[in-house]
Amino acid sequence: MKTSITRAKSAADLACKAALIFAALGLFQCERSAVFTPKIPDKAHYRIFHLGTYSSKLDEEKEIEGTIFQTTLSFDLEKQGTGWSLRRKLDTLIAKGYHKFSMPNELEKKVNLVFTMDSAFVPSRVDGYDSLKAILARIQQKDEYRAALLKASDTAHYRAEWRDWWRMNRFLPRGRKIEAFQPLPVEELNKTLETLKADSARFDGPRPRLKKSCLDYTLYYHRTDSLSLLMEQFYNSSNQNRKYKKYSWNASVVHGILQYSVERETGLPCFASKSETSDLTLELKEEKATMPVHLYRYEEDLYEY
Repeated sequence: MKTSITRAKSAADLACKAALIFAALGLFQCERSAVFTPKIPDKAHYRIFHLGTYSSKLDEEKEIEGTIFQTTLSFDLEKQGTGWSLRRKLDTLIAKGYHKFSMPNELEKKVNLVFTMDSAFVPSRVDGYDSLKAILARIQQKDEYRAALLKASDTAHYRAEWRDWWRMNRFLPRGRKIEAFQPLPVEELNKTLETLKADSARFDGPRPRLKKSCLDYTLYYHRTDSLSLLMEQFYNSSNQNRKYKKYSWNASVVHGILQYSVERETGLPCFASKSETSDLTLELKEEKATMPVHLYRYEEDLYEY
């Protein structure tokens, strides 16, 4: 991690030096530090442009594209008493690939939701999500995959994921100077997270996004998962992969990167992304055959106010 931070600092220094001529002309501003003291407005309306992609790769073979989702959502945020109300409505959803009718974390965006949140933006209630379980129950699926789909759509787990999302979105230190590529402690954050644990984090620095002044930071994490839904997609994304359906595999470590960007003035999100990779080995014991498989997942949300 120290090596990657050092390289990132060197790259940033070169970029800043190269930008001096533009700064002299007033065309470019290269910041390395910030003090974050946001004031959240009592009301806000924004849209999210979401991209979700899933793919897989056999060892030394070309990566095979899986399911792709492109979604547009509208949000209305409003202060209510000491807390907040957040309403979400689907505008458009376009999907292609094997899981376009059954990927829970993408299909949930079809459901209009109302979040009731406390003063720290932690959701205490989510209304509207229960309807997704009935949708998934109607989809033709093998029992093992149906169980995974329904588990992923569990309402209690979904609420916990949203609580964690807002906790991490409000993770950036307030009221003190922070430098670009400065490591951020995750011990206190991990005491509150319910669905994952962060390994490390860093402040990436100020960055303009859609004419807004934003602050970027990154969290790294890992978890262990059976990855059954992504393996089902692997088998059905390509004819050549179907021959591996007789193979077995064990749970694998998933390495993840969460990138957040928040507006300096309000603290509201500017951008968010999730990247996950996992390597596992398929095994056919009768023939003593093995095959390494690499699974990929990427999601991003771009916010427009």
